Amino acid sequence: MEFEVRSYDVDFAGVVSNLVYHRWMEDLRIAVMSQAFTLREAFDQGLVPTVAQTLIDYRSPLRLGDHARGRQAITAVGVTSFVFETEMRRARDGAVVAAARHTVVFVNAETGKPQPVPDAIRKLRTAPSFTIHLRGIDSPGPEGRTT
Repeated sequence: MEFEVRSYDVDFAGVVSNLVYHRWMEDLRIAVMSQAFTLREAFDQGLVPTVAQTLIDYRSPLRLGDHARGRQAITAVGVTSFVFETEMRRARDGAVVAAARHTVVFVNAETGKPQPVPDAIRKLRTAPSFTIHLRGIDSPGPEGRTT
C-alpha cells in the first residue's frame, strides 16, 4: 500500500508522528487479513483481533508531502497468536523508514479469552519478499548479547 504524509500526520518537529505508523500498519493488517477473513466475518463469529505486542524500529523520518510504501506478511502462526512483519519505505528513494513486528491474538468478544487462530488466517502465512531486522531485538548488542 502507498501512504501520503498529510498535514495532520506530522508532529511539532515536522516529521511523521509515531502514531501515524501505527495507523498505517493497522491499515496494512486489515488489508492482509481481508484476503481470507474480513473484520466483519471475525466479528460475526464473536472474534476480535487484538494486537498483543508491537515492536517498531523507526529508522528515517518522513516529512510533509513524502509518500511511503508499506508491505506486510504473516510470518508465524501459533495456537492462539500470529505475527505480522512490516516494512515501510520512503517512495522517492526506497529508504527503510520503519520496520515492525506485531503479534495478534483473536479474543472472544464476550469473555476476552484468546481463541485458536482461524484456519483462514493460517493459510495466509507466507515467506515475505522482504526481511526485517529490529535493532536491539534481532541483532546482537554489546558483547554479542541482544539488548
